[in-house]
Amino acid sequence: MNLKNNMVAFYFSIVLLIILGIYCINYGRFGMGIGLMSGAVGVFAVKSIQRWKIAQLAKKGIVIHDERSLYLSAKAAFATIRIYILLLSLLVLLGNVLNP
Repeated sequence: MNLKNNMVAFYFSIVLLIILGIYCINYGRFGMGIGLMSGAVGVFAVKSIQRWKIAQLAKKGIVIHDERSLYLSAKAAFATIRIYILLLSLLVLLGNVLNP
């Protein structure tokens, strides 16, 4: 997946969250709708600022992503996914045992 595909997926998900928020507001779930839309706008703002800072550093000639940082971020992502799967499986097990 290249950068253009990532950007298209990012914008698509932001637009989808805003549309889902409008849908929730139309059907009376104001809290859920406003939460979805504000979350989407917040993520969009933070990612835009991050991209702007990276572009400014690139103009100065500073290398942001080298092999070491990519290796470390891949290891961190893998560890996060493993912990997430472990926690989800424990929650499902706990739900089955307690039978809510």
